[in-house]
Amino acid sequence: MKIKLDALYNIGLTRKEAEIYTALLELSESPVADLIERTHTHPQIVYSALKSLTKKELVITSYKRHRRYVCAEDPMQLKIIAKERLTSLEEILPQLQSLHQTPTEAIVRVYNGCSAVRDDRERAINILSAGETLYIVGGGAQGKFIQIMREQHVEIERARVKKGIKKRMLAYANQKELIERTNPILQLAQTRYLPEDFATPTSLFVYAKFSSIVIWQPLPVVITIESQAVAQSYRQYFNSLWRIALK
Repeated sequence: MKIKLDALYNIGLTRKEAEIYTALLELSESPVADLIERTHTHPQIVYSALKSLTKKELVITSYKRHRRYVCAEDPMQLKIIAKERLTSLEEILPQLQSLHQTPTEAIVRVYNGCSAVRDDRERAINILSAGETLYIVGGGAQGKFIQIMREQHVEIERARVKKGIKKRMLAYANQKELIERTNPILQLAQTRYLPEDFATPTSLFVYAKFSSIVIWQPLPVVITIESQAVAQSYRQYFNSLWRIALK
């Protein structure tokens, strides 16, 4: 079975370490000589990789009849390594953010595909803090949004409520039944409805300093603008519509 090794590279294994570790998974406990033969790798490179994998607690070494045997540790150890790397990053993240100088001009990013829609909503929930609000204009695309989000929609809504993030959504009158049916989590959420002739093929999501415009094509396009001034302008636009919308 061919295994994609990119995930192992992402948690710090070199290409050769990943190859040797996956070979050991198949060999079970084996003499180092068998591993060298199996991987067709120079002994010096194998021993160097085994030393590194042992430090990462991914290889167990034993000696039998004066021969060195090695076997792969349970792959669940990889998950522990990944968590440790994430924890280390989270510890210094506040310092890195304090160093980050935000450009004065707006930054525009363009993403394509359904994953871009999911990533944008997840980013909103990760960025916003308790008491802050996610603003949505264009809930008329709720059917497409739910279809793209699938079960992740409920998961993210639960995360939103758990963090204490508010949601205000402007949808269109002809979508009211759909909105109410597809929003099972109503805590900290408000929806108002605009006349049908306001409907457009786009949606707008505003959170913190980000404004995301989603164009609902068969392959969605997400245009994200990073700018406090633009986001504040869109929030004012939202509030103007909110005042004339119906509950």
